Amino acid sequence: DVKTDIFLDRVFAQLYDDAGRQNVVAEIEAFNATCRERFGGDFVDLNAEEKAEIFRSAEAATATFNPGVWGTAVGEQEPVGFYRQLKSTALWGYFSSEEIGLKHLNYDPIPGEYRGCVPLDEVGGKNWSL
Repeated sequence: DVKTDIFLDRVFAQLYDDAGRQNVVAEIEAFNATCRERFGGDFVDLNAEEKAEIFRSAEAATATFNPGVWGTAVGEQEPVGFYRQLKSTALWGYFSSEEIGLKHLNYDPIPGEYRGCVPLDEVGGKNWSL
């Protein structure tokens, strides 16, 4: 609904070279092969519980990102794999979409005065998008 799929397509088209894009296709095919093996169909054809089970399995089988400080991972980051990278990129697209930023997160394109430590209900009760 917020065009995260278009965001992902643009990321793959503009930031990945041919080999990277071919790897994305191969990884998606491998993900679908796992879905077919476990439930008899591609991910898009699975019901909600089957999709949730595939996600739970992928979450358990992949490393997580190390905590970060100012955008830099703390410690040596082990490879997280395609699933975790795709999830991270999809979340990036979702939370940076115009609809989510304007309708669901507080958005202040020109910050005014600094008011620290104010109750959340005074600022609208939403998380901040900036």
